[in-house]
Amino acid sequence: MKNIFNYFFVFTFFMFFSCGLNSDTPINQMNSDELLDFIGINSAVLVDVRTHDEYNSGYIENSLNIDYLSND
Repeated sequence: MKNIFNYFFVFTFFMFFSCGLNSDTPINQMNSDELLDFIGINSAVLVDVRTHDEYNSGYIENSLNIDYLSND
């Protein structure tokens, strides 16, 4: 029992301290125009996971809609 407690303590200790680690790699944010340029250059596919109604209200051209609420 004491051994299990020690493993749990060590696991919890590492979980708390690993959540606070910062990455040196910056996060690149881009607007829709930059995204369109990126997609064109890198042959990437933009996947839109909104519902069909949300997608039809406005979407980025050539994006692929996959409704996350659908059972398909």
